[in-house]
Amino acid sequence: MLAIDGLTVRFGGLTALEDVSLHAADGEVLGLIGPNGSGKTTLINALTGVYPATGRVRFRGQDLLDLPPERIVRLGLVRTFQNLRVFRRMTVLENVLAAQNGMTGIGFADLIGGRRRDAARRERAHELVERVGLGGDADRLAGTLPLASQRRLELARALVRDPALLLLDEPSGGMTPAETREMTGLIARLACPGRTVMVVEHKMALITGLCTRLAVLNFGRLIAEGAPAEVLRRPAVVEAYLGTEAPVDA
Repeated sequence: MLAIDGLTVRFGGLTALEDVSLHAADGEVLGLIGPNGSGKTTLINALTGVYPATGRVRFRGQDLLDLPPERIVRLGLVRTFQNLRVFRRMTVLENVLAAQNGMTGIGFADLIGGRRRDAARRERAHELVERVGLGGDADRLAGTLPLASQRRLELARALVRDPALLLLDEPSGGMTPAETREMTGLIARLACPGRTVMVVEHKMALITGLCTRLAVLNFGRLIAEGAPAEVLRRPAVVEAYLGTEAPVDA
């Protein structure tokens, strides 16, 4: 599904990612962890065309590095954002409708208030709003939602495009433990079945609850990869990320 070979990202004299090679199989849930500044979001930005990079990235055999973000998303690779990117002055439903822009010729005006209304796509948007638990807020301005609900909205916007590969950048960022458990269950039910998922997250409860394999970045380099239980016990990972006294299920 995804093959990353020798991926390097530089900003002037700063190397944010260096020679990272990583693969994700069809249907796999891959966790990407590491301390702050290790390059996790930089990797997602490189995969989605936000940052220029060198090396090679192939998605379903298609080279991605020379493609703009709008081409990449139309291939079936979709992401959420660590820092929320909801349209604050649009309603919840309008946010999900807007995420369908460009799908098989549908334009923004057609989705939000233009001449044509695609009933099937509106029905799909309503369905996802309901499934992420925001049915009662469909007509509410997104900017007035609490953070946990905005995270759910981000997930709905990503899923409405039915991606083959979904990149989740800290989907439980800022959430309480109870909200994190709810988001973990939501991702497991809605996002993981039938697609490949890469999850960037600091919360080990979410990572160990979802991921079949882990990759660990530190200072822009890949330092470990493998089954979660094995990777989280490696001394290099404990030292770099978890802390010498941190329990695996923290």
